[in-house]
Amino acid sequence: MIEASAPMNPAAARFFARFLLVHTHVEKTAGTTLVGHLTRLFGAEHVLDLRSAEVPRPAQLPPERRQRVWLLTGHFHRGAHERHFARKPIRLALVRQPVERLISLYKYVRNGQGHPERERYAYLPLPEAVRRMIEIGAGPIRNQQCRTLTGLKEPKWSDVVYAVERDYAVVCTQSSVDRLTALFNARFGVEVPAEALNRGKPGVIDIDDETLRLVEETNALDFRLYEYVAQNEARLLRGFDHLLSATLPAAGAAAAGTATAPIAAATARQQRPQPTAAHAAHGN
Repeated sequence: MIEASAPMNPAAARFFARFLLVHTHVEKTAGTTLVGHLTRLFGAEHVLDLRSAEVPRPAQLPPERRQRVWLLTGHFHRGAHERHFARKPIRLALVRQPVERLISLYKYVRNGQGHPERERYAYLPLPEAVRRMIEIGAGPIRNQQCRTLTGLKEPKWSDVVYAVERDYAVVCTQSSVDRLTALFNARFGVEVPAEALNRGKPGVIDIDDETLRLVEETNALDFRLYEYVAQNEARLLRGFDHLLSATLPAAGAAAAGTATAPIAAATARQQRPQPTAAHAAHGN
C-alpha cells in the first residue's frame, strides 16, 4: 500500500460510522483504477472487494469486521449485500461507451487466464463472440450496465434515470475517473496520486457494420445510459461533492471548498475518447 502524504481527515471515522461507500463495479469501466485509489486512500483493512470468490461475503463476517469496512465493492448488482450493514449506503458507479466496453472486455477475457467467460466465447472471432454472447445471455450485452445499476432484469428507461439520479450518489464515465479520485482526495484530505491500473493490451480490433448493428440493437439502453451520464456528469460530480461536504467536515478551515481546484485540474488533463466503430480498446 502506498503511504498517504498527509493524515486522513479526522472526521472520516465519524463519517464511516454512519455511511458505507458501495461501488457497483461494472467490468472494464475503470473500476480497478477507482478501487485501487480508494484502497491506497483508506487502507486495505477498510476495503471489502468481492471480486474474488475466496473473499468472505458480508453475511459471513462478524459484526466488528463489517464495521471496519468503509468501501464495499465488487461485480454485484445494485442493492446486493447492503442489508448486512447497519449504515446508509452511498453508491458509486462508472459506466462506459458500450462498444468500447465490449471490445475491451473481449480482449481482456481472450488474453487473460481464469476469467469465467473465457471458455464460452474468448476463442471466437469478435463477430462470432458477439452472437454467442447474445445467444447465451453472457458478456457485455443485453444492457448489462443498466441491469447492473438498477438491479432489474428488464429495466425501463425511467428505472435507469431513477437509479442514476436517486439510487446512486454519483455515476460518471470511465474517462472521468481522475475527476472522481481528485474529489475523494480533496474531501478526505489525503493527496494520493492517481494511478491507472489494469489497462488493456494495445491493439486495434475492427467491428463490422452488422456486428455493430447487433450491439446497438441489444444494448439500446446502455447507449442511452452512457450518453445521459456523459451529458450530465459535471452536475452529478458536483452533487456528490456537495453530499460529501455536507456530511464530511473538511480537515480544517483552510480546506473548506478545496475540492473544486483538483477536480478542475483533473478535468483539464482529461481527454474524452470519441467512440468509433473501429478503435483500440484500453482502460479497465
